[in-house]
Amino acid sequence: MIFTKDLLTAQDLCDDAGVKLDAYTLGKHDTTCPECSHERKKKHVKCMTVHIDERGVRFTCHHCGWFKPRFYDERLKHGTEHKARRVAGRAGI
Repeated sequence: MIFTKDLLTAQDLCDDAGVKLDAYTLGKHDTTCPECSHERKKKHVKCMTVHIDERGVRFTCHHCGWFKPRFYDERLKHGTEHKARRVAGRAGI
């Protein structure tokens, strides 16, 4: 059984992937890609779509093709769970 305090937030998953958003609410958000935007001539073009839903976050870059689904009940990739903000009583957002 997974308790709410063990779930990561959408911001935790975005921070871990190096993705910055203006808001971490449910829905579709456009931003720059951490994998390719720094190498592009037009560095500030928002080529990545971030989908946040009740299961997690999906990152899709329309320039380099980088795709990465992440889920609220997983551990952070570097094992730095202590850095993740735990939100008791909320379902990850």
